[in-house]
Amino acid sequence: MARRDRVQRPRALPDHLRFLRGQAGLGAPRLRSPAVKAGSKNNSQGGLDLLGPIIKVVTGLLGIKANFETTPRGFVGIETDEQKDGLVVKAVFAGSPADKAGVKRGDRIEAVGVGAEGAKPEDVKFHDVTRARDLTKELTDAKSGDAARLKVRRGDATETLIVVLGKGL
Repeated sequence: MARRDRVQRPRALPDHLRFLRGQAGLGAPRLRSPAVKAGSKNNSQGGLDLLGPIIKVVTGLLGIKANFETTPRGFVGIETDEQKDGLVVKAVFAGSPADKAGVKRGDRIEAVGVGAEGAKPEDVKFHDVTRARDLTKELTDAKSGDAARLKVRRGDATETLIVVLGKGL
């Protein structure tokens, strides 16, 4: 007598695990907050978008003030491009601090040093710059009015330009 090969059917999951296959009698468990309605027109955050204005009103009524100061970053006014030979100035914004200091398109930035305006050149420590993030890292804490000294290579000559940073973002 030939033996029939049985096709194995998947076993039924116990009731407490049926949601894994969406087989629970009530459907798969909801992963959303009940306040968020599926298919709402404005895709709101379930009331969270109202929290900001409410907190502003309450803190104003209680007299609570922010415990931090915002200081704008210094603004140089250049656009750079990373190339094999280093960081090259791609564009200089007209009327920017870099434009006033004499930075030109095609200058290769080799190093940067930041100090307060009027600081002696020997007091400023230069850091090598090979990528845009190196320049950004060095200028992160610089404020409007600080002097950034850029060592740039223009052709075969190296110059140090003093850029008095403007008011930025």
